[in-house]
Amino acid sequence: MKKTAVCVCNYNKKEYVINCIDSALKNVYTEFDFYFIDNGSTDGSEAVVREKYGNRINYLINEKNTGSAGGFNTGIQMACDHNYDYVILLDHDVELDKNAIGNMILYAEKNEQVAVVGGKMLWYNDPTMIQIYGTGINKDTYSLRNSYKNLKDDETIPSEVECDFVPAGISLLKIEAVNKVGFPDEEFFTYWDDADYHIRFKKQGYQVMAISNAFVYHHFGTGENPTTFPTYMYWRNRLRFFAKHLEKSEMKGFCDEYLKNLFQALYACHYQQKENTIKSLMSAYHDGISSTFGIPKPSCIFPVDVIDDRATEILQNKKNVAIIFNGDYKTIKRVTDKILSINNETKIEIIYNQVEDLEKLKSQYMFPIFCEMPNKKYDAVLTICKHIFNTEALDTNVVYVDEYLNFNATERDRTYCKNFQLMYNFFYKTNYDLFFTKMIELSESRG
Repeated sequence: MKKTAVCVCNYNKKEYVINCIDSALKNVYTEFDFYFIDNGSTDGSEAVVREKYGNRINYLINEKNTGSAGGFNTGIQMACDHNYDYVILLDHDVELDKNAIGNMILYAEKNEQVAVVGGKMLWYNDPTMIQIYGTGINKDTYSLRNSYKNLKDDETIPSEVECDFVPAGISLLKIEAVNKVGFPDEEFFTYWDDADYHIRFKKQGYQVMAISNAFVYHHFGTGENPTTFPTYMYWRNRLRFFAKHLEKSEMKGFCDEYLKNLFQALYACHYQQKENTIKSLMSAYHDGISSTFGIPKPSCIFPVDVIDDRATEILQNKKNVAIIFNGDYKTIKRVTDKILSINNETKIEIIYNQVEDLEKLKSQYMFPIFCEMPNKKYDAVLTICKHIFNTEALDTNVVYVDEYLNFNATERDRTYCKNFQLMYNFFYKTNYDLFFTKMIELSESRG
């Protein structure tokens, strides 16, 4: 009997899952059994896969969509029942490097205390750039941390990273450890489910590691979803995750941060007239504190709002743009990509006063980089900030932009930003007591 099961979880992605299966079966290491898990697809995925692969692979068919948590749980439980040593889990929209499977197994065999081995996700459309590698929990902001996102995949990237969790869609689990820790919490459905599951391994004394030489190319991200589903799931399940993993003494800090983040999102959506997103945000908040988890209700999910593109409005005629960098590589990648999508002939220059980090920045980008603002005229100067509502010193000659591509560029923008704190104070005072009480109840109900 082979010691490894490789499972792909598919939901309505027949055009991608074939490539995923092909890439797995073409791996150099072949001593594994392959399982196709279909999660209640309605696009004919099962028939297409059976027609192409027949009995070369195995089939686990769920009658309904149980989310990534439930779909992967199907594969994990099967691996336990069949006494495999390892189970490797794959998303339907990844394609594996030919050595990925073998490298993950080899690493697991050599490291006894490692229960979870993750790979490195590269953007399919730009495989020189990292999408996800070595993920963690930011305990200051109570959010997810993806330190290597949008960095070039070069020799500066460490060969292994100890982390809080890895994306479930490219992960290896040791069955011996699973038998001690248990199975994924299916109430997450999707989003935060892998973080919750892998941190449970860490709490049992195991290590979670990501390795650079097991990489996949990932087709999709949340930006392709035409609905507010990702927004709802992220904000709702963030409540479940921290209710499960924080001590009571830590809950006030979380409640403060969550309410601030939620109001920032609501306030920005109101300004941009994103009514559907507001409804999903508030549904996520209410469902989370009322312990309504699992499959989201259709009444919580809406089409993505169609709004005017502020970036195009502000930058479409700008030929020379300076960007004042704040050290946030994720945001500068989003901003530069957006500028070039508007006009790929725009000349971009980056100003960054942290001299000790200039070489790293230069290794990541081909744009001219300066440690001081050159004595020249630009059509636009963009200052990257954490969030436009946190910008205290508002220079009327500078356009502020944050990671969400919110812009503070006009007098109307500045007035709206100045009113943020007053409105937030009201929101906080009217929500905090009930929110804190509900989070404590939710935490206690999780045991």
